[in-house]
Amino acid sequence: MNSSAQGRTPVVVLRPATSPGGSAQDWTTAWSAQGRTALVPDLEPSPGLVVLESPGLEVLAALTASGAERAVLYGSGYGAMVALHVAAHHPERVAALVLSTAGRIVDRQRRGIADAAYGLLPVSRVQQLHGPQVRVLELLDQVRTVDWSPFAAQVRTPAVVVLGDRDPINRGPSRRLATVLVGAELVLVPGAREGWATRDPTALVDAATPFLERLGV
Repeated sequence: MNSSAQGRTPVVVLRPATSPGGSAQDWTTAWSAQGRTALVPDLEPSPGLVVLESPGLEVLAALTASGAERAVLYGSGYGAMVALHVAAHHPERVAALVLSTAGRIVDRQRRGIADAAYGLLPVSRVQQLHGPQVRVLELLDQVRTVDWSPFAAQVRTPAVVVLGDRDPINRGPSRRLATVLVGAELVLVPGAREGWATRDPTALVDAATPFLERLGV
């Protein structure tokens, strides 16, 4: 860790489950340019039931191993769900939240009655119906408020939702997330299209940095 990174809160990067989330090196480099250390735990979901508790514990373990008391959590898609879960249940470990949804065009092109029904149901209900794990993870990548609303009232961590202004797939989910999450800000990135943060982590970091600097974390 360099000297500039020592004075700033580290960032835990939590990537989407079903779409490319950018390499760990790319994220480390992008946050390092702002004087922050980045931790990029591997949250590859295990076969079987998809839950948020286990990856949440992995986040806390990575943070403890780093020697930091608190971190900024950047989560995209499924990673945002994990970040929200940690903020709700371990708020003392989370300095701020930087969130984005990770819906893809393919999510809007699913075919079949079952897939259409899954899109309207909470993830827990899809799991009870033995929905395919990939479908469950696609739903989580959309960061649907129906799935995290049971613990939304517990989240009081300052949060910013970052959205590309040329990303129509994620426009609705991102705006809903920013509306339902108490006190959250919505930041638009000019010219950014679907999957922009994966292709250019620096753009995400630059968009979130003014928010983090205002908080003094």
